[in-house]
Amino acid sequence: MLMEFHGVNGQLELYADKIIIKRKGVLSKLTQGFTKGDKTIYIKQISGIDFKLGGNVVNGFIQFTLPGGNEKKGGAFQATQDENTVMFKKKDNDFAI
Repeated sequence: MLMEFHGVNGQLELYADKIIIKRKGVLSKLTQGFTKGDKTIYIKQISGIDFKLGGNVVNGFIQFTLPGGNEKKGGAFQATQDENTVMFKKKDNDFAI
């Protein structure tokens, strides 16, 4: 593992060839459901990344787009429900970049 990032609604592990999004914690379960497990996305599958810094009112997020994917397009509010998104607080902006 090259890096690990703990967000509001999940954890992101970065490897040389893939990322793994893990859903541990109460907020993760509430936004993603109790049946979702870890999600592995290979770097070569990623066709885009949407990134927004956290603010005083709204959390930031990093969202991975995959070909044929069904990611939410409604900004930060819908990103909370997207399985390819990890949200983070303003205090974590520097690490998320």
